[in-house]
Amino acid sequence: MEAPLDLAEFDRICQALAHDLAQAREGLQEKDSPGSRRAYLRAFYALADGAVRWLQQEKMADILEELDAGGATAGPGRSPALQAMGRFLSQASGSPDGPGPQIPARRGQDGWEAFQRAMAIHNRSSRPKRLRDLDLSDPDVETIAAASRWFQGLVMPGLLALFQDIDSRMRQARGAP
Repeated sequence: MEAPLDLAEFDRICQALAHDLAQAREGLQEKDSPGSRRAYLRAFYALADGAVRWLQQEKMADILEELDAGGATAGPGRSPALQAMGRFLSQASGSPDGPGPQIPARRGQDGWEAFQRAMAIHNRSSRPKRLRDLDLSDPDVETIAAASRWFQGLVMPGLLALFQDIDSRMRQARGAP
């Protein structure tokens, strides 16, 4: 694997999707309508889903396996990369500290809960069973905004820090600078 992580590409993708979210938020502020509320929700979902899909495309499992094969192990059967990912997920969800790189903010429990509610709102409105499932209330919009702040302020920087840590460890395992 020549270039395991294209961090610049991840950053460009996230910036483009964050720009879309900002435009959707501006559209909602300019004209609050059911359609602009749904557009805001879809833009947020695209940002969150885009980051996760990037992880899947980069085949993180293969990267972690290669890192383990490079001799970088820590603890009984757990690689530093897996520990880093565990710490990131623990901190992002507001759980106590775990092994791995620090992420920019801690104790994101309120944001994690808002994110979970925003995903439920997305699922309800994107797969409506009744016409009212398409309606997004003021509290729904506030939940999406809170989830967006949490995701952009904690998760995206945390993912970037995690990727940088994994990339650094892979370079060390290969003897590269």
